[in-house]
Amino acid sequence: DELLAKLKGVLPARATHLVAQATDEDAKPPRTLKVLFALARGGCAIVRPSWVEASRSAGRWADVDDHLAGYGPPRAAGAGRRILDGLAVHVAPSALGPKDPSSSALTALVSAAGGRSVALRHAAVALVGTNWKPSDCRQAGLRALHRSGCALRF
Repeated sequence: DELLAKLKGVLPARATHLVAQATDEDAKPPRTLKVLFALARGGCAIVRPSWVEASRSAGRWADVDDHLAGYGPPRAAGAGRRILDGLAVHVAPSALGPKDPSSSALTALVSAAGGRSVALRHAAVALVGTNWKPSDCRQAGLRALHRSGCALRF
């Protein structure tokens, strides 16, 4: 537990492993911002805490294959297309709630996934908060993206 506590914090750009805790052994860990960054960047194995324990017991880094956290093997960093490759994405700060990640964190995630952060009028997709309601929105462009299925809740 002490070793795991030291590993908490932000996910550095050069991270090769992310230790993610699932609520139950067979479930995927929740899709936190760190997990999404690891998936977006590629080259980062998302493992269960058992990998840390196995590595400590072996006295060397254990093979990740037996400890993957349900998201599959890591995609090689820089290999192939990224999930948002070239997509124009608007992060809607006015549509984010207090429990949602900050607009700057979501903008960084868009960039890590290969997307381009753009003004609403140029967007193909908009990221909105979990509790965003189109009926409360005054921005016609955001409502239009919602009607076309392109307003994605974080």
